Amino acid sequence: MNTEERLDRLVSLYEKLDEWLDMIPGLPDAVRDKIKEGLVKNKDMEALVDAIKNRRPPRFVLVGRTGVGKSSLINAMCGRYLAEVSDVKVGTNFAKGYAYKSLGKTLFEVIDTRGFAESRETGRNLSSEEQLHKNIEDFQPDAFLFLSRCKERAHLKEDAKFLRSLAGEGRENVPIIALLTQADEMEPSRYKNPKEYPDKKRSNIAEAEKELEEILDDHDVKPLAILPVSAYLEWNEEPTTLEPEEWSRLRIEFDGRYKINDLLDLLENNIDLSASIALMLATRVDQVGRKISEKFTNVFSSVSLAIGASPLPIADFPILLALQTVLVMVIAYLSGRDMSYDTAKKFLVSLGGLGAVGLGLRALAQQAAKFLNIFPGVGSATSGAIAAAGTWAVGRGAIAYFFDGVPEGQFQNTARKAYDDYEEQRGSA
Repeated sequence: MNTEERLDRLVSLYEKLDEWLDMIPGLPDAVRDKIKEGLVKNKDMEALVDAIKNRRPPRFVLVGRTGVGKSSLINAMCGRYLAEVSDVKVGTNFAKGYAYKSLGKTLFEVIDTRGFAESRETGRNLSSEEQLHKNIEDFQPDAFLFLSRCKERAHLKEDAKFLRSLAGEGRENVPIIALLTQADEMEPSRYKNPKEYPDKKRSNIAEAEKELEEILDDHDVKPLAILPVSAYLEWNEEPTTLEPEEWSRLRIEFDGRYKINDLLDLLENNIDLSASIALMLATRVDQVGRKISEKFTNVFSSVSLAIGASPLPIADFPILLALQTVLVMVIAYLSGRDMSYDTAKKFLVSLGGLGAVGLGLRALAQQAAKFLNIFPGVGSATSGAIAAAGTWAVGRGAIAYFFDGVPEGQFQNTARKAYDDYEEQRGSA
């Protein structure tokens, strides 16, 4: 079963949560009902499951001139050679709509405005620009990607002005990422491996970055980030000599990509969640399970916070233990393993300091905090935070074990550190 199939099955399990929890042996009815209530009514859980179920290709508006390396960038983001299909309708000759596909599946949808950059200066395309604004509004982009060559200094001011007009009124919540493409061509251009970029090359790249930042600031354009990138790849065969159905033979022979992962991180963390999940699947499928496990850990921690904040001592401990066990099952499943409830519970105990002994100590601290309720609300808040931190630690320990291959004798250290980090973050919030 591949990653996408596991995600779909996870959605199905959530939609039949009653049936799934009923099949778990040894869960008392009160515990089962409390878990159902916590998960079903949690808005973050609903949003995450809905995004997985309704994942869709991300939509980008590309702003930049001919030759900035649009297709190379998209291919570098995916690490494969994609077919460019003109099936996104744009009602002007100065902009083009594309879907980037692989094996018949759409991975990205874009509106490429490169024709506007050249024609706008003539003043002949005012009506076309109005049409483009309408197309972008209908397109509902997830992000604007502003592309300018690292070595190119001309036209930056005009292009920044154009970007401002496209991403202005009504689109303030759509992130802008400014990309200085073809960073590998900066002098000395013979260095193509980013690990070998000499100081002079990095200094030249930084100078171009600073200049673009000043120009965008002058035009009141506030990008999420300015990133110099390189999409330089060498393939085992020349792509232009192959038919599209032969592109599956292409393999990366030399990888000169620079800061492409930084770009993907920015996009994944700042676009619509349903598009973010599709982006992960299109570009870094090997990391999807881990990243979604992190999101589930966040959700389960928030549920634990609510459960742990209940004012009755002792009663919530078996609920939290069961909830954390279910979290371990979910993370194991996303890693490609099927784990029973009993096995997951044993895994939880094997967390050592956070397991059999540690959970007992946490429970004592948690329940003692509740007796502080002689000051209304203080004890419950303390107890809820302890419960959330413990669940967060369990999730991070499971991720370390199932995805990072941390040995069983060491991964409890990861969980302990996660617990301490959570507490530290809470203290500084």
